[in-house]
Amino acid sequence: IARIKEVNPILNCVVDERFQDALEDARKVDKLIQSGSKSVQDIEKDTPFLGVPFTTKDCLKVTGMSHTAGLYCRKDVKATEDASAIELLRKAGGIPLAITNVSEVCMWWESNNTVYGRSNNPYNTNHIVGGSSGGEGCLQAAAGSPLGIGSDIGGSIRMPCFFNGIFGHKPSRGIVSNRGQYPVPSAEQDTFLGVGPMCRFAVDLLPTLKIIAGKNVEKLHLDEKVDIRKIKFYYKE
Repeated sequence: IARIKEVNPILNCVVDERFQDALEDARKVDKLIQSGSKSVQDIEKDTPFLGVPFTTKDCLKVTGMSHTAGLYCRKDVKATEDASAIELLRKAGGIPLAITNVSEVCMWWESNNTVYGRSNNPYNTNHIVGGSSGGEGCLQAAAGSPLGIGSDIGGSIRMPCFFNGIFGHKPSRGIVSNRGQYPVPSAEQDTFLGVGPMCRFAVDLLPTLKIIAGKNVEKLHLDEKVDIRKIKFYYKE
């Protein structure tokens, strides 16, 4: 929270926050741990992200938080429920901390809109942060959030990650639920829109994906070792 307050006047990447509620959530976690009512093993099994703060972009619903998708006519809209991925992270013990900036209607490769203005790259504020999950990539690069949730239809996780030097993953189709986004995807768009993790450290992608995939995690065989000699890489010259 202190770091966000320090960097956000310069970077303009956080557009809404629940700092006091997040601190209260953290106090409840402290009391649970101090009570000794659950073993370390039970906590790891039931709530593997217990007490971990996370952020997400302003197109995914977090109850009571800004849900504008950078669209001026939605400037006063607040979410009345959690998106599926946010709900799963909460059940795993995670604590929503803040909402981050996006491009208008999540359509562009910068994060600038008439509701909250432009987010600035933490390495050079003359540069952009990518889009549409640009505020999320920016905040993590600036050490204001350890991990977050983005969405991607044509690069909206991937571009902010390489613009800001963090790590992200667009999961395979249908693995993570798209419920709780605005704009609401059409049936066709739903087949190539993906919700996925964005993290400061690559090692955090796997545990985050395991949570937000829900029951579909069984389809992925994420704990099996991969022989990289058998992987096909596709590239363009």
